[in-house]
Amino acid sequence: MATSLELSLLVCRAALGLEERQSLSQLCRQDPRACFEQQSREGLQGLLAYQLQAPERLQVEFGLAARMLGQLEEVDRAFSDAALEAVVLKGGSYHPAVYPVLGTRPVSDLDIWVPSGQLCQAEQVLLAMGYRGARPNFWREGSAVDLHTCPLNQLGRVFRPEPSWWAVRQPLEPWRALRRLPHEEALVLSALHGLKHAFGRLVWLLDVALLRRLACPLRTAELARQLGCLRSLRLCEALILELFFEQPVPGWRLALLQAVRSRSALGMLFPLFSEAPLGRKLTFALETACGGGGWARIGRLAEIARSLFRPGARPGHSDATGNSVPERRRGRPA
Repeated sequence: MATSLELSLLVCRAALGLEERQSLSQLCRQDPRACFEQQSREGLQGLLAYQLQAPERLQVEFGLAARMLGQLEEVDRAFSDAALEAVVLKGGSYHPAVYPVLGTRPVSDLDIWVPSGQLCQAEQVLLAMGYRGARPNFWREGSAVDLHTCPLNQLGRVFRPEPSWWAVRQPLEPWRALRRLPHEEALVLSALHGLKHAFGRLVWLLDVALLRRLACPLRTAELARQLGCLRSLRLCEALILELFFEQPVPGWRLALLQAVRSRSALGMLFPLFSEAPLGRKLTFALETACGGGGWARIGRLAEIARSLFRPGARPGHSDATGNSVPERRRGRPA
């Protein structure tokens, strides 16, 4: 009997047209309920329901997707009335171009990007709609919206997207105020997002594989080169090739993949191996390690570094003339 991960890979291969549905039916025949529970952790339950043509499960997934469409419609109407535009990021923008069948790609929350100059107005619109919270997380019963001023969120500190990302936004049919990224930008964003989370949900790697079929390879590579994440993109492509296209996948490779995915914090290390400037990578690593105190730690390290190049100075503070004043030692006068 196939393991949960092996079944997930078969679901992805079937979505890519590389696997017959009959093989999935045989694997899930013994305990279909357990199979759906396993695949829900990977974000693949909708695809499995569609591939098995399971009417009850399809109805559940279709209902969840319809509710998300209703949320999109409401946000679109409110932003349109306020003369605002927003770009829908990641899963909320994948229907119908990437996932033509409604309900095959679950979306837990709605990620939208607005320019920083429109942030306050966008926040007020969400609050007027009954959402609570503060940027980036807003919620109300049954729905959640994450409001971003950078499409890459935290990773924008390392990989800084060009202003042209906003300029090339495209219509997201049938909405009036909501837009989407071109397939190339969406592919780069999806790859970086999946790596950040160590592809803890396999649907994130499938997103990348499906977007690759829609995106222009040359333009995608140029975008990744501009951001300094070409190595990261190549890593995703290698994973797709080895896990989805090369069969069977060796057991040791599956075990290694599962071990990495079980430690999602490892995903935050991948920017360190990118081509991005060293200073950005070190700042990001320090902020990630120190949490909210990252900038304070950076300032402290800079102070220590300055003291090393100033004869007789020690890390402390400066007086009115700018001269370094050593810190007091405990129990002793300065």
